[in-house]
Order: sequence, then structure tokens, then C-alpha cells
Amino acid sequence: MEKNASTGQKSVTVQAGGVSVRGRLSLSGLRTTDAGVYECVASNAVGEARHAAPLHVLGPPHVRPMRDARLVAREDATFHCRVTGYPISEVHWEREEAPEIDPIVIKRDLQLGMRMRLVCVVSKGDFPIRIQWLKDGSPIPEDQDIAEKILDEYSSTLSFSSLAVKHNGNYTCHASNAAASRNYSVEIIVNVPPTWRVEPHDMEVIAGQRVTLACAAEGSPAPHIHWMKDTGSLPPQYQELDNTRMNYKILQNGSLLIHSVQPDDRGYYLCQASNGIDSGLSKVAHLSVHVPPRFSTHTTNVTVPKGSTAILNCTVAADKPMSVTWYQNNHELKPKQHPKINIKKENTSKGVTSTLMFKHVRREDTSSFICVASNKYGKDQLEMKLIVQETPEPPTNVRVNNFTSRSVSLSWEQPYNGNSAIGAYIVQYKNTTAVPWHQNVVQVVVRGDQLNVTLKDLKPANGYQFQIRAENSVGVSNASETVTLTTLEEIPEAPPRDIEVKVKDSKTLLVTWKPPDESLQNGEILGYYIGYKISNSSEPFHYKTFEVTPGMDLQNTLNELQKFTEYSVLVQAYNRAGAGPHSKEVTATTEEDVPGAPPSDVQCTALSSQRILVLWSSPPESAINGILKGYKVLYRSLADFEVLYSN
Repeated sequence: MEKNASTGQKSVTVQAGGVSVRGRLSLSGLRTTDAGVYECVASNAVGEARHAAPLHVLGPPHVRPMRDARLVAREDATFHCRVTGYPISEVHWEREEAPEIDPIVIKRDLQLGMRMRLVCVVSKGDFPIRIQWLKDGSPIPEDQDIAEKILDEYSSTLSFSSLAVKHNGNYTCHASNAAASRNYSVEIIVNVPPTWRVEPHDMEVIAGQRVTLACAAEGSPAPHIHWMKDTGSLPPQYQELDNTRMNYKILQNGSLLIHSVQPDDRGYYLCQASNGIDSGLSKVAHLSVHVPPRFSTHTTNVTVPKGSTAILNCTVAADKPMSVTWYQNNHELKPKQHPKINIKKENTSKGVTSTLMFKHVRREDTSSFICVASNKYGKDQLEMKLIVQETPEPPTNVRVNNFTSRSVSLSWEQPYNGNSAIGAYIVQYKNTTAVPWHQNVVQVVVRGDQLNVTLKDLKPANGYQFQIRAENSVGVSNASETVTLTTLEEIPEAPPRDIEVKVKDSKTLLVTWKPPDESLQNGEILGYYIGYKISNSSEPFHYKTFEVTPGMDLQNTLNELQKFTEYSVLVQAYNRAGAGPHSKEVTATTEEDVPGAPPSDVQCTALSSQRILVLWSSPPESAINGILKGYKVLYRSLADFEVLYSN
């Protein structure tokens, strides 16, 4: 058969064979609650047989609940205590009534050397009662000078003939009987006024180091330590210190730790120890702070203009006596060997100021100076870089990179900057025929880190001069070398002016003109193209080239023209870049001339003895050479002709 229990699986197996029966009990997932006495019972019709054996399960002890018992007075009572867990070192029984301890009265404000007694009375509880005294949870040591006395079977006393600090602690009366045990504890605090364990004393320290002002006291209760510092006023007044100051720290043992001691930390310090008993302790200690030379910075620059007086101040706060030595370029400076240098030393309330004066400084006076200050507690130095500043030198290697008819690109090299960063370059330019440099010329400003510029809006075929100046915080340099160039030419922007055409005869016209405005010529005018054609004709202009010769009048004749014909004339100027725009057309008509051909097809018809009809055709239109006003008819008699020819 199988039975499930809360502690795991139990199974019982029974096997029968012949006249014998074998049974086996199996348990799985054992717990301590499975421990106990197991009994096997075998029975048949005749009777039964039993066998019991204990089962121990390793684990913590556990007591199973017991049933309540109701009995008649004077009968015997038996209780079974079923305990699991293994091994079990002890099993004991308890019964009401547990001990009860009356409050132990202790006097307040116990003083050193007083006499005192603690009384422990167990007012309830079954006998026998055992009473034991403990101090801080342990039996009272024998060297405590404490007398323990049992008064009777339910009370005990502890006697202190002279209270001392060693008696401080928790005292417990432990009472026990067969049923239970009880404790009652009281605390004894022996009040002891503070006494010095480490007394403050004067200290000396070098500024920047750390120092600990010792102060430790003992007493009961433990004394409280606090520090105060003299404000330096008269009469002396002390202010309490705390941990709010960055370099102050009050240690757990009461000592005052000062990190990185500063000169204003010197003075009188008051340490006070108190625990509420008597008036407490106080002691004043003086802290002496010795200050070695210390500069707030170790490098600095002094810039002065050329020709002025450089003043180098070396001011240091430190304990006196103190010496100051100057070095120039790592060599000790002796003013007697330098007529332009003077050194003056002056004592101050906190230290020394040494002043070096360097007159009429020049560029080569730029150098490093070191001021070394020393006293018996140390030394420090300040390096000063003397920088003599002046206006920069002119830019060098000014050159034209490229140029066109209206722009030019310049570049240059950075000059000596005068020990002051060049903030800008000033590019100046003017026409070669314009105003001189000292007058108002065009200028362009570029950044100091720029070493090139492109200038625009120039005029073609114009000569220009360029200069560059450098500017720093001191001033502006002289001008660089002058660079001269002529911009490239462009075709003229305007036509010739004042075009006039005069008639000379029936085949000739005279053309006169003036050159374009000089500002619009964009180069040297090499000549002109004179165009002409018969007005209102579809034929193109015919051009004659007129080359300019110095001193020659600007005029030209048009020959072999058609008689009494209107012509359109225009003029263009040209330079090396090409021809510019042409002028407006100007018209003129050649003079009239005799017809170039006679009338044709002349016919005569006699109408009467005295009348003849003469008929003819007009000459060709192209041969009229003017406005045809009429014809002349000339005649003679034939006799007259014969006489004429015969003679």
C-alpha cells in the first residue's frame, strides 16, 4: 500500500511467498519532521507481533505539538515530547511560574569615587532561583573591584566602593528557575571631568604645508572638542572654527588639521574640551606661519614700444629678510655693467618689491628676465619676457601674379612684425598720372593672415602703381616697394565724336571727326575705319582705314564718288584690342556737274518753209549729274555751215 505525506512520498510493499511474508517501507524527500520511531506490526488470526526502530534525520530540532491532558487529582500524568532533528544535545522541561525581577534603582549623576550598590530582588518565581550578574553581556571580570553578595535565595547585590571610569557599562541581573529566565539591565555612567590626554602646544609651519594642532581629552562622558581662533582684535576675541573653511578639518580625535596653510592662518588657537562636568578645559596654542617667496604666476610678458622705458616689477610676499636677484638671458644682471638699466628695491608690509627700469629699449633688447626671491624658508622665481614692440617692417617681395584689363592679383611675404601680431595689410594704389602718394589714394584693407589680394574695378589700358603697408598694435609700417603695371586694353567703349562731312566737289567728300572720350578709349587709338555707302542702298559700307600719325588732323577725303549722290558716312576707332562701336551715320550729297551724256535720238522734221520740229531723248538718268533744268537747241542754216567748212 502507498501513503502520501506532506514531507514526501512513503510506500509500503508487501510480498507473500509460501509461508513467509516480507514488508518494506520506503521514504523519499526526507525532512526533519519525518524523524521518529517507526513500528512494524504483523498479525493473523492467531495473534500479532511488533518491532520498533528509531529514524534520525540530520537537521535543526523541532518539537511536535502535544495534546492537552485532563486528569483527576492525585492521578499520575504522562506527557510525551516528540522531538525531531538530529543530533539533539539536550531536552528539558519547563513549567510556570517564571522569575520576575523588581526594578533596580540607580542614582543619577554618578561622580568619580562615589559608593554605590545595585540590588536585584526576584519578587516572583518558583524556587530554586539562580541569580547571576553580567556586565555588558559577560560575567563580571575579577579586576573590576566590584563585590557581589547573595543576600538570600531571591536577592543579590553588587557593591562599588569607589566608582571609576572602568565601571561604566550595562549591568544585568539574570534570574532563572526551572520554568524560565529573566533579565533586568541598568547602565552605569560615572561622570568624570575632562583631563588632557594630548595638550595643545605652539607650532611652526611653512606656508603651503599642512599642520596638525593636537588636542585630545578624556573623561566621562567623552568630552566634546571645539576650536576657536583669535580674530586679531584688541582685546582678543575668539571665533569658533568649523569645517566650512576649505583647508580646515577637525579630526575625530579632536585635533585640528589645516591643509595648505596660508599666512592668514597664523595666530592664536583655543582648544576647549567639555562634557558637562565641572568647567571643562581650555588651552591656547600659537601657530607661526613662515612664508617662503611665492609668485602667483611664474611667467609673464611685458610689452613696451620701441624707445620707451620698460618697467619690470617683481613683487613678492614672504618673510623678511629676503633677497632679490635679477637675471637676463640666464646671466646674473649687474646694473653697473648696463648703463641703461637701473634696479630699485623697496620693502612693503608683506614683502619686497624690486623694480627694474630699462631705458630707451630697442628691438635687440627683447629678452628674458628672471627675478629670483629667496629667504631662509625657500625661494621662487618669476620669468618675465620683455618684448619691445615697434611698427612692422614693410611687406617684402610684392609681386603681380596675374592681371586683366580691369583687375590685378598681388601677393607678398610677411615682414618682421615688430613683436606684435600684424592685424591688417593696407593695399594702396593709384593711377600713374594721378595724385602723389601722400594725397588721398585708393586703399583696400585685408586681414593680417592674408598675403594676397585681388583688386577689381580698374580701368583698361591704364598705368597703376601699388604699395602695401603692414599694421600692428603699435602702428603702420612704411610702404613697400612700388609695383607698376598697365592693365590690358579693351576695345573702345565709345565711337568717335563730332562727325562732319563736307562737300568738296561733285566726286569728293571731306570727313572730319574727333576721337572718343579719353576715359573710354581703353587703349591707344591706332586708327579709324571710315565707312561710306550710297544712302538708302542695300549695298554694304565701304571702309577706308585711317592710321593715326602724331600731329595729323583727323580728316579724310572720299574720292571718285558718284556725282550729285547722297552718301551715308560713319567712323569707328580701333586699338590693339579691336574696333569699338561706330558713330551715328552722317549724310552728305556730292555737288552737281554737267550732264555726262548728250540727249540722244535727235530728229528734225520741216513743218513749213520757216518752221522745223526737233525731237530728242533725255540722257541716261545716271548721266544727268544733277537736276535737269532744260535743254538748249542750237541751229544754223546749212549755207552757213558750208561757208564755215569751206573757209
